[in-house]
Amino acid sequence: MKFSLLTQNIFQDLENKNTETIIKNAMLAAKEKDSTILLTPELSLQGFPKKFEKPVKPVEPERINEIKKAASQYGISIGFGNFQSSR
Repeated sequence: MKFSLLTQNIFQDLENKNTETIIKNAMLAAKEKDSTILLTPELSLQGFPKKFEKPVKPVEPERINEIKKAASQYGISIGFGNFQSSR
């Protein structure tokens, strides 16, 4: 089992851009580093809120599905943290 740790510039409220970064690095970790697990920074999809009083928008389920699909495609597990709706 081989782990890769992702360091990335996380952009607040730009889930598309952050998701693309995670998927691109998952492919590189799996293909070039032979990793089986990629761990990303906390809140790597949404970014940290600038003010904690401001409500944080939950992650769109489509983003999580994109990451799951990429993980399956590249044969790698991807760990990430995010806020989700409590509904």
